[in-house]
Amino acid sequence: MAITSIDSKDDLSNLVNKLGDLSEDEEVEESEDEDVCQNEGENNLQEAYDSLLEDCGKYAKVVNLAVKKMKKVEEEHRSKRTRSPTEAFDLDKFRSYAAFQEYEKYFRDAPLLVERVVDQASLLETKISKWVATKDWNYLLSNLDDAYENMVQEFYANAIIEGEKLKCWVRGKSFSVTPVYLADILRINRPMFTTPPVYDDLNQDEEILRKALGDNLELSSMGNQYMNLGRALFLHDLITDEEIDVCSHIFHILAKTAERTTSRNCIPFCHLFSKILKLKGVHPLEDERPYPRPNPINVCTLNASISHSWKETKQESHAPHASSSSSSHFYDEKLDNIMSPICNINTKLSGLASIMHP
Repeated sequence: MAITSIDSKDDLSNLVNKLGDLSEDEEVEESEDEDVCQNEGENNLQEAYDSLLEDCGKYAKVVNLAVKKMKKVEEEHRSKRTRSPTEAFDLDKFRSYAAFQEYEKYFRDAPLLVERVVDQASLLETKISKWVATKDWNYLLSNLDDAYENMVQEFYANAIIEGEKLKCWVRGKSFSVTPVYLADILRINRPMFTTPPVYDDLNQDEEILRKALGDNLELSSMGNQYMNLGRALFLHDLITDEEIDVCSHIFHILAKTAERTTSRNCIPFCHLFSKILKLKGVHPLEDERPYPRPNPINVCTLNASISHSWKETKQESHAPHASSSSSSHFYDEKLDNIMSPICNINTKLSGLASIMHP
């Protein structure tokens, strides 16, 4: 670029004008560059948003797929109890065709009553700790082996009662179960009774039970909605610190179940008999998975149970006073609506954990 000398005011004015024109051209170019950068930024932002939206859609699909798989696993587990009645008789699982028929009729679709571990440490400040303090039930309440549904069903279908002995045959293994054997494996010192009490055969005065268990106690011989009498008597003896031969009590329930003389069709003590089968050398097949474990009994479940029972009693006692109880009832329902999904999620997560980590 040549350097021009400035000899007059007009030359200076011309130079200023030229510089102004050059400056305007540069501003236009810079403005155009800024517009291009802004457009590129907006385009990049839109692309990032579209990508994020697409990823969210993919994530939603993955979540929906996972939920569907969980539901499928749950349905497959439930289908075990609704299989076709044309299931083949298997000599490796049933000692006779009659036992297979008992299985088909009584036990294949019967609900399992699964024991729950008692978290005694969390219950130290409750009356439960006092009630079991004099009982040597620690092993019974805390040590549970994995329960296998098919094996326990086969156990009950093949069992034969002979007096104080349950003659068992499971997958080729023969053995017997007695109250003495139960006391041995559960590490319990049995109290000395001339005749151990059979709770559901006793006819105790209900007023005595209500003094110990509460005036709102409702008894039912079937035990469907209210506490059955046998259970109430057992609980009464526990609270009043009476001697309890828990092994005879367990054996009595087992015998009733095996003889099909219970008031309702169910399969109790699944963990206990899975423990017995393990001790006898009967093991699950490779494709058999343990039944999901329920949550332990602890201070939280105790308080929830007390709250639920108290709510029902409160609703019954205040039923005529709609105005005074409607607000409380409304908040109770709101609380139930909040807690119910949480319990369901907790149950499903436990089931999922048992499926993922067999």
